[in-house]
Amino acid sequence: MRILCQCGAASIIHRVNALSNSTDTELMCSCTDPECGHSFISGVSYKHATKPSRLTLDEPVKIGASVLPVAVARGR
Repeated sequence: MRILCQCGAASIIHRVNALSNSTDTELMCSCTDPECGHSFISGVSYKHATKPSRLTLDEPVKIGASVLPVAVARGR
């Protein structure tokens, strides 16, 4: 996952906060362009499935700190 700054430069995700009782997650980011220096909070949320899972899930899907860094590390 890539988060872009408003200036168009790539941003670094410094912290991931899963909001309680929600599928929403906050990403605390900062711009990599030293001339910009923008820091901001971006949001990620689960909207809906496009194909049902083949697995049986007892709990709703949650996007949280344990899931997002793996996707971020893989550059997705």
